[in-house]
Amino acid sequence: MQAVCEFLPISSSAHLAIIPKVLEIKDPGIVFDLFLHFGSVLAVIIYFRKKILKMFYDFKILKDKTSFKSLFQLDLIKVLIVSIVSIFFILIFKGYVEKLRGQLIPIASSLILFAIILSLCDIIGQRRRNYFNGLKLKNFIFIGFAQALAVFPGVSRSGITISVFRALGISREQAGEFSFLISIPIILAGTAYKLLKIAQGEVVSFEWPAMLMGIGFTFIFSYFVIHFFLKVLKNFSLHPFSVYRIILGVILLILA
Repeated sequence: MQAVCEFLPISSSAHLAIIPKVLEIKDPGIVFDLFLHFGSVLAVIIYFRKKILKMFYDFKILKDKTSFKSLFQLDLIKVLIVSIVSIFFILIFKGYVEKLRGQLIPIASSLILFAIILSLCDIIGQRRRNYFNGLKLKNFIFIGFAQALAVFPGVSRSGITISVFRALGISREQAGEFSFLISIPIILAGTAYKLLKIAQGEVVSFEWPAMLMGIGFTFIFSYFVIHFFLKVLKNFSLHPFSVYRIILGVILLILA
């Protein structure tokens, strides 16, 4: 479930929060969710390893440039800007989000609202053409803010970031690739934070063997889902995902 929902714009956090409610099983907790996300980010790193290495190589060549404008052309700097902004707003949203965890009505509302946004932005992207290098600093700051909104169950991190890129006129495939890349620092930071809490003695509601198995399976399936989703982005619109989100949102409103 995590492998599929993390990369498709249908909200992994919503599905992970819904399953315990609908099936009446014990919620494994947000720490377990985060480690499943870690399995996903490993898949992203392996899948985009050549692009990631190139980002660091380009930075090594241009790191002595004194002009921010020159450095801003580097994808690594753009990823860092988005990540810093995202972490800033995630820390602001964190307390409120924890209160919403597992509540079906807020999840359903987010699924439906951001389904509409996803389709509208995809339509805008069809009529507007822009180059990735043509985006400005303010665009990446807003993308960072948008990514932070994904901490709310039902939003979808890939969905909201791809939506913003499409609204800015970026192709679906490029939007998907950069959406995956900017997920790396956020998920790694979240995992490191939870590891620190565990090291300090925080009580966790899962077993390590189950967690390691979850990471392994999530990694394997995530790798194939990334490949599949990039093919979909290249050849199809995002509207089917919006339809799925709306249907699921309506079902949850009925169950609530």
